[in-house]
Amino acid sequence: MYRDDRYVCPRCSDSVALERVGRRWRCGACAGVLVPTADIEEMIAEMVAVYENATLASASNPDKWRPAPPPSPSLRVLGTLPCPRCGVAMNRQRLGEQEVDQCREHGYWFDGNELSLVLARMGGVVTR
Repeated sequence: MYRDDRYVCPRCSDSVALERVGRRWRCGACAGVLVPTADIEEMIAEMVAVYENATLASASNPDKWRPAPPPSPSLRVLGTLPCPRCGVAMNRQRLGEQEVDQCREHGYWFDGNELSLVLARMGGVVTR
């Protein structure tokens, strides 16, 4: 990134700059976050592994609570938000039961608590 590059929140306005947090970009105003595709795939894999371990543990103890199975991602193209990095309209993608925005080049945009909802659902935690 060049010193003059400034990425802005696609939800708030052009006046709200994103803050870099490791490989991610976060909006301090709305708590939205841009997560690189490789990072979200790793997070989902970790949550699915947690689900699988919980399922194995509950199989040996049937009285234990068994989480719901993790949903599979599916793609729907409805993009309206611009990518904070390149400005191209992002596509809408369903991860679990949550629709999120995706830039094929830069990753996924999660509004507010969407990231925690997606990871909880991928890990088999039932949320409403």
